[in-house]
Amino acid sequence: MFQEQADMTFTRVDTPDGEILISSRAEVLESDSDRATRELMEEGARNRRADPMSLDSDNPMNLDLPEGPQPRVRNRTHEAGTRVMEGDVEVNDTNIHPWFSGWEEYDDDAGRVGVATGDGRAGLWETSDGNIRVGASGRLELFGAEGEDDSGSGAELQGLGLTGDAWFGSEGFNLGGGATALGGATSTGRSDPNSSGDDHIRYGGGAGSGFGIRGHWGDSDEDGAAELGFGFDAGPITLDVTSEDWAGAPGRLWDRATGSEP
Repeated sequence: MFQEQADMTFTRVDTPDGEILISSRAEVLESDSDRATRELMEEGARNRRADPMSLDSDNPMNLDLPEGPQPRVRNRTHEAGTRVMEGDVEVNDTNIHPWFSGWEEYDDDAGRVGVATGDGRAGLWETSDGNIRVGASGRLELFGAEGEDDSGSGAELQGLGLTGDAWFGSEGFNLGGGATALGGATSTGRSDPNSSGDDHIRYGGGAGSGFGIRGHWGDSDEDGAAELGFGFDAGPITLDVTSEDWAGAPGRLWDRATGSEP
């Protein structure tokens, strides 16, 4: 494409990014590739201003994409560090987030351990792995620790804690609450993006009481097969079970529990 100006001559130059024109005044005009990139980013900025509350994680720039399957984009975040005698009440356009830590060592991917900590959410928010939730959630505890590996197996421990949840999200829902003097849970499972038969079970108990119901329909390994399941708290007992293939789940869970999984 040519951009003509009076009293100027142009030299056509081929570059890896496409064809550009250099004027007799050594002014470099915009290449086709750069112009297309600029126009795409301007379109995304206009769309975000027009609809700032859009939560489409498959198209975060709100672009006019062609019909058909599109590559999935997850807005993952990762935080890690140590908090000592810190706290804040973070408020933005969609939610309020109060939290404090007497001492806490945390890593979004590996887990956390803390003493005298609290955390809450109310409104509409996004989790660290890109899921969207609306409602309210809160945790207050004297001691707490939790960790999980890449397969989804892990453990939890809580001492003198209070929890409450009433939210609905893109990966499920949680409604309930409880008080624990000392309790824990363990989980085992498989999370393989190349398999459509992943299962996960979490179970535990302790000295305390609570009531809650949960539904699960997320896709944590992003293989296109939802992990469907349920969970509940009843008195001192807690249990959650999910599977991508419920027809074969009992046999696979039994093999995993007895160590005979192939």
